[in-house]
Amino acid sequence: MSMPLSATVPLDTLWAMEPIAFDRMIVAQREASLAQMRAPTGVQSSIPIEVSQGVAVVDVLGPLSKRASMYSAIFNASSYRAIQEAIDLAAGDEAVAAILLVIDSPGGSVDGLAEVADAIAAARKSKTVWAQVAGMGASAAYYLASQAEKIFAQRMDMVGSIGTRLMLYDFSGLFAKEGIEAIDISTGPYKAAGAMGTKITDDHKVYFQSIVDAFFKDFVGAIVRGRNMTEEAILKAADGRIFTAADAKQMGLIDGIQPLTQTLGQLVDMAGAKLKTKGRVTMSETNDKPQAAGYEDMKLCCPGADNDFLCGQLAKKATIDQAQSAWMEEQGRRLEQQAEETKTREKELAELKEKQTQSKPGVDALGTGNVSASGSEGDPVAAWNEAIAEQTKQGKSRADAVRAVVRANPELHQEYLAACNRG
Repeated sequence: MSMPLSATVPLDTLWAMEPIAFDRMIVAQREASLAQMRAPTGVQSSIPIEVSQGVAVVDVLGPLSKRASMYSAIFNASSYRAIQEAIDLAAGDEAVAAILLVIDSPGGSVDGLAEVADAIAAARKSKTVWAQVAGMGASAAYYLASQAEKIFAQRMDMVGSIGTRLMLYDFSGLFAKEGIEAIDISTGPYKAAGAMGTKITDDHKVYFQSIVDAFFKDFVGAIVRGRNMTEEAILKAADGRIFTAADAKQMGLIDGIQPLTQTLGQLVDMAGAKLKTKGRVTMSETNDKPQAAGYEDMKLCCPGADNDFLCGQLAKKATIDQAQSAWMEEQGRRLEQQAEETKTREKELAELKEKQTQSKPGVDALGTGNVSASGSEGDPVAAWNEAIAEQTKQGKSRADAVRAVVRANPELHQEYLAACNRG
């Protein structure tokens, strides 16, 4: 848990985060700032969830914070709000029987942490909820993992760092040496506690320690609730250390050591059994009755398909393979139709030119670029009107006739416009 004093570091809050990772994040701040200057404006947030075969996989990645920001986008980090929304969606989806938290995070801010943990605990009432550490599950990330029914880690993963921290820096001596005086004008003895250049007194330390202790007490209580461990057992592991997967299992922090693929496979089997009991059919149940594809799946497997096509396939309850085959056939049909329409337009244009060569004297054939004065007494307006009339005789609307003449004889069009302007 830390409170850096630099205004350029957006981390001035309480943290439950593995300290080495926290320090690396501060060191990386300059690179993040430069990358932010090069990045597009605005923050694109997304819900970190993927549902397949009855299992909703929710990612918990990177340094955790309450809201998505440009900083979290650069470092591919998760926000508590997005994680909670994903949990709530999965918990309310009848097609989801199990939720898997895939965790690779050193922890993060305590702001917003408890609400996500409560959402995970609530989801356990209707869904099977497991957690899989896939790299690191430390501090605030372990806080979230502890609310799952079971926690697994891979054998080279790190788990733990249970605790909270708040870093204070007393620059009063440095200020005095440089001849700078920090003047505290506030409404109470604790209002400016920890401010840059002020003296951090013993009373201030006691005050800040009480805040850290309060959050630590909540941390321990959450693990007691989620892991069904005694407080005494948790305190043995809650000294800030981070453990290997083997040590974490021995201390009761996780339930087993296995790869992500094995955990996901177990959940898929469980989810299939649950959904089958409810009368639902999943792709894992039978190979001769594949599941109909959803809208998003069809968009991915049929790139470029319009909504009319996609909705038609949804109405037919097509599978992904069926939708792909239908889209390939549709693309071939549309290409043939375009080629036929092109041939028709070329034929019509050729016929139009042929007819214009046989038009009234005084107007040269369309496309020659010359208007004779003999037939229309050198009047481009009259020549224009005659050309339009010739097109309308063929059954075209006036708008279509105008377009045809403009394409066939752009010079006549320009002379017509010039004559109108002169008039």
